[in-house]
Amino acid sequence: MSLFDDAQRYPVTTIFSVGAIASFAASQSGRSLSHLTLNHAEPFAAPWTFVTTVFPHGGLIHIMFNVLWIWQLGRVIESRLGTPATAILAILSAAFASASQLLLGAAPIGLSGVVYAFAAFAWARGQFDPKFRGVIDEGTRNIFVAWFFFCIILSKLGIVDVANGAHFGGAVIGLALGLRRQWIAPLLIALLGTAVLMRVNLSSWSGPPDADRYLEAHEYVDAEKALRAILEKEPKNARAWWNLGVALHRQGRLLEVEGPLQRAADLEPGVYREDLETYLRKGF
Repeated sequence: MSLFDDAQRYPVTTIFSVGAIASFAASQSGRSLSHLTLNHAEPFAAPWTFVTTVFPHGGLIHIMFNVLWIWQLGRVIESRLGTPATAILAILSAAFASASQLLLGAAPIGLSGVVYAFAAFAWARGQFDPKFRGVIDEGTRNIFVAWFFFCIILSKLGIVDVANGAHFGGAVIGLALGLRRQWIAPLLIALLGTAVLMRVNLSSWSGPPDADRYLEAHEYVDAEKALRAILEKEPKNARAWWNLGVALHRQGRLLEVEGPLQRAADLEPGVYREDLETYLRKGF
């Protein structure tokens, strides 16, 4: 069966895979994907971004890993579960994973949470449904568990900024949806939704988002949003322009970086001109 035939046969898997690839290509061409990403400060202003934030990715390895797994697991699940049920699984998984990461203090990007949800769902369903038996064998299960803890170690060491909360949330909701006890998933969704609402309300009392704090915490998507909010009110804030360039660079959106850095250098050449020239020669 050809790739085109698979795309027609498994529309949900195709939409999530192609959506991620198209978003990555758009970001590499210099286009902003802020309309797709979850706003840490005001997540319910655009509630659909709990799902669409899974499409942007931070780099080539990030998207390759996620799309390969989504394509592999999604087709198997969709062939056995059907397209409507797979769509519900994918949307709930994306939203739950995003909300889980948000609860830990950062807005996620990428399909990793959905990948973990698909794997956990297939494994749990395989414990009692012959159609799913063997989809996630013992070796594959161990790989996912090992990768989960390896990513936590990488994050703690500051080597890579990984959305571990999304991995955990995706695995939890996938497991819950795959179990026989159908009441568990709605309960978890209600509990997480309440927790996120409480956190957002508490955050709104603490004042505007702190871009510096987001940068220090490696929460670059949130840093970008906070910096753009600052620049709407203070378009001649050179430091905000420079930090915006840094946030974009850390997200892997290299084609968008030079503009903000150049703007900072133009506004305060004595402070940023030399740094800009250094960046243009060898990067950060």
